[in-house]
Amino acid sequence: MKPRTTDPGAEAAGGLPAAHHSAQGRVLRTAMRIAMPLVVLGLLATFPDVAHACPVCFDRDDEARIAFLATTGLLTLVPLGLVAGTGIWLRRRAREIAEEEERGEG
Repeated sequence: MKPRTTDPGAEAAGGLPAAHHSAQGRVLRTAMRIAMPLVVLGLLATFPDVAHACPVCFDRDDEARIAFLATTGLLTLVPLGLVAGTGIWLRRRAREIAEEEERGEG
């Protein structure tokens, strides 16, 4: 059995320093994280019919298109309205509490 060494220049598998293997692995993983989405986007650009979300989104029927746009608007505005409504309620409640504290102290 070989004695364990803590020398940073100790050789790992393949005769290269261990630090070289870990740095190379990080670079390879980073490259794959960048390359894979680009490959998928490239394939989707090559075959645009595959990339369509649903047939209704690109329907030539005006009724379906209007329904799609109305639903999109609704699904966009409802969460914004909920956040704004909650903010307004919190602001009013904070003012009420501040007024109650002023009356109690004065």
